[in-house]
Amino acid sequence: MKSFPMDEMDKSALCVRGLTKRYDSLQVLRDLNMTVPEGCIYGLLGPSGCGKTTLLNCIMGNLHYDSGSIYMSCKKQSQLGFMPQDVALIESLSIFEMFTYYGRMFGLSPSKIEARAEELKSLLQLPPLDSWNGCLSGGEQRRVSFAVALLHDPEFLILDEPTVGLDPLLSQSIWLYLVELTTKSKKTIILTTHYIEEARHAHMVGLMRGGNILAEAPPMDLMSSHNCSTLEETFLIFSQADEQSHKLPDETIISQEPSLKLWSPITKQTSFSFSRFKAQLLKNTLYVTREVPLLLILFLMPIMQCTFQNVAVGLDPTKLPIAVVNHDHYDCAHIPTHTHACDWESPISCRFLNYLHHATDTVHIVNKHNLLEAERDLKKNNVWGLLYFAPNFTQAIAARYVNASVLNTPDEVLDTGAVNVRLDMSNHVVANIMTMDLSTTLIDFFRKLFHECHWPDTVVQLPMRIEEPIYGTRRPVFTHFQSPAILVAFDFYLPLLFTTAFLLHEKVSGVLERTMTVGLTPLELILAHLVLQVVITNLQTALMHFIFYVLFDNPFVCSVWLPFLLSFWQAMSGMFLGFFMSAVSNSHVMAMMSGTGIFFFVTFTSGLLWPLEGIHSSMRDLIWWSPLALSTEAMRGITARNWPITHPHIYKGFLAITGWSTLFIIGTYLVIKYRGFHYRK
Repeated sequence: MKSFPMDEMDKSALCVRGLTKRYDSLQVLRDLNMTVPEGCIYGLLGPSGCGKTTLLNCIMGNLHYDSGSIYMSCKKQSQLGFMPQDVALIESLSIFEMFTYYGRMFGLSPSKIEARAEELKSLLQLPPLDSWNGCLSGGEQRRVSFAVALLHDPEFLILDEPTVGLDPLLSQSIWLYLVELTTKSKKTIILTTHYIEEARHAHMVGLMRGGNILAEAPPMDLMSSHNCSTLEETFLIFSQADEQSHKLPDETIISQEPSLKLWSPITKQTSFSFSRFKAQLLKNTLYVTREVPLLLILFLMPIMQCTFQNVAVGLDPTKLPIAVVNHDHYDCAHIPTHTHACDWESPISCRFLNYLHHATDTVHIVNKHNLLEAERDLKKNNVWGLLYFAPNFTQAIAARYVNASVLNTPDEVLDTGAVNVRLDMSNHVVANIMTMDLSTTLIDFFRKLFHECHWPDTVVQLPMRIEEPIYGTRRPVFTHFQSPAILVAFDFYLPLLFTTAFLLHEKVSGVLERTMTVGLTPLELILAHLVLQVVITNLQTALMHFIFYVLFDNPFVCSVWLPFLLSFWQAMSGMFLGFFMSAVSNSHVMAMMSGTGIFFFVTFTSGLLWPLEGIHSSMRDLIWWSPLALSTEAMRGITARNWPITHPHIYKGFLAITGWSTLFIIGTYLVIKYRGFHYRK
């Protein structure tokens, strides 16, 4: 690290020596030297991509630099005013609310904020202070952004392209005001501009190209020393000389000093400030409550998703067409409907079909004349299956159960007295439900028939007695299996979406960089979002629990507090992952793709679509480490079995959520510590 002579520091507001910064293989700043005298306007000139914004971020402490030294006369963030290249305004706030927000960040009193707002409104010809930022033109937004930088009357101003898109007369008045600040108030100002001739108003200019300052001096001195009439000609001469001097490949001029990851000399805020926390919380609340589409997404989406899940997923299919070919009796329309009378003469096939029609709505009978017609419809997907009753089916049944012992009944009689079923087995769910319904309905039909004949109905039952279930019902519904998993998935994913989208929007728009430059700490940022997220999460969780367990009456045999606590804790885990994703992502596309991948991963590995016991044996031991696997099983254990928190399945679910949350928090901390929470273009 290079040191500064004392006399140089006494005369300078900013000294930069040997500054280098690189992103992977890209060298952005190359052994850069820069000196800004106190009480002057320093114009930083250079083409796009030359490193101007990177240099400013290193000076303000928003970026680590790899080697070199920076000295600044101002040591506190409150002494620094910053206007980013992007306007970095919150569109849902008014101009005065923006002033109030940043004024509270700087600790200004309400009266001071109001006085400065009126002063800046007059100076910069701002629109009415109750105008929303989102309704302003581009030039008006830049003026408001400039006013925010001036709000707390800083000693050192850093302005990135302050006059872009402004009216020439207004630009001239701004320059006159900046000159007045330096002459009367002894302010120091660094500004970047791509209007080269505009920089002639500055006391000093630095010509920057390829990550280095080619020259810095008063603009008239630079022009006269090179016999140029314009600053643009002077810049061209220095650029040509710099181009000719680069004889070696780029990699040979990259600094070989170790990456020290140094910070700006400005003292960063580390202590918690309730004023900044309150300002951030109020700003977040205003943003959410005023963005109607966002509110609709936050609360209508869980309502709609939970409703759709209960009405569209997991219910048994109904009215499935099934072809019936009845060669036992061709016309069942005139057969008496006494289905269970002890009558072995009337066609049993017709009586069974009548019972099937009334006992279940799973199938819809479609009568066919012959097997060829029925099989053709089955292959064309017109029906899901076919039932075939052979000729003399009724006589064969009577011979089997009435006239002879089953053991002595010939095979051909047994074959004739069997209902032949062919199903489309390509659909696993439909085929299994039809098989189960047809089997249970047939057994139930004969059991009731035997009961009317005063015969033991155990003859037609399997040698197995299904007792009352310990948990659940005799006929479980797949929706009841899915509902706890869907609830846990929504608890996790909704805060993940909101946190990632909200913070990433502020990050990409430049609002987050600006607020952290003025002193907002990561702790204040996270806590302000946490408070708002807790309120939103509690409302979402209450809505989802009401829909699942009150409106649609899913199994809920426990007290209210434990499943609600599990949902809340799972939502906090999703929020912590949202912090991590917003820290590592630089674009909405990157976050969207990552979030989609996470959603499918947790969906397939949480037991939502299928029991975890059915996963391939090679993954079964690993899958329990999925973020939602144990918590999903815990939610099922609580709502359907009333297991207490001391049960291993339940406390393991809470421990798993805690463990994953801890990992997300540690990951976020490391990203902020080593990369910062700022947008990388």
